[in-house]
Amino acid sequence: MSFKALDRTDVEASFDELLNKNGKVTSLEVKEDLRQKGFWATQAIVGVALREIADTKGIDWDFNGTFRTYYQPGTQMSPTSATVLAGLTPAAPVVVTPKPQRQPADPQDREPIDTPATGDWKCTDQGSNPLYFKSKLKAEQARYAYALQTGVDYVNVRSVRV
Repeated sequence: MSFKALDRTDVEASFDELLNKNGKVTSLEVKEDLRQKGFWATQAIVGVALREIADTKGIDWDFNGTFRTYYQPGTQMSPTSATVLAGLTPAAPVVVTPKPQRQPADPQDREPIDTPATGDWKCTDQGSNPLYFKSKLKAEQARYAYALQTGVDYVNVRSVRV
């Protein structure tokens, strides 16, 4: 079976027909109507076309989580329509606090130190000679510094506070 090619005028004709007949229509109903008429119609194609058509014609709609429902002008609209929402007080604005950016370690802090103090990092690679790094580094930064200094794999480096 071969399908007819679908264009926007076909979608709009089916949309207008179902909207006039029922007073409301979903994008799923339009897609199924077009398929019954022999068109190759997918939700992706029909959904985008209906959004554009509704925006052009100023048609109200709501979304049920899967499909949009479009309402004929002058008929009973959805519970989330502008007439219902007009009586609601607006919610307080949401304040979004930006996440602090991670600061990379200063290259000088990645240099090993000779005399560690309490809180500094002791890093080793499975029992080899330990290297010590400043306490202001995080554990993973100290491990990374050790890997850079010795050339071993980062995953094999262990760190512990002195």
